[in-house]
Amino acid sequence: MGGDIRAGPARRASAADELALTIAKQIQVKLSVDEQTRLATAHSVDAEALEAYLQGREEWNKWTEESSKKSINTLNSGSQKSCYAPAWAGIF
Repeated sequence: MGGDIRAGPARRASAADELALTIAKQIQVKLSVDEQTRLATAHSVDAEALEAYLQGREEWNKWTEESSKKSINTLNSGSQKSCYAPAWAGIF
């Protein structure tokens, strides 16, 4: 693995899949062929939409009226960039 935490959003998403697979191997979890394939397959992520989602969630977690408004605006921009489901879910 060896990912850099400062890497872009798409790289961080890929690193999360790598980490899940590494942990599963370390604790000797039996993964089905479908699960192994899903973890081994690269997923395309719209980096801008992911970044907008992460920024929106960060604002939301500040729990102020101003940050809530900023969060909704940021999540809206992320959901409009693509069909990134977490951004849409964060709005509702």
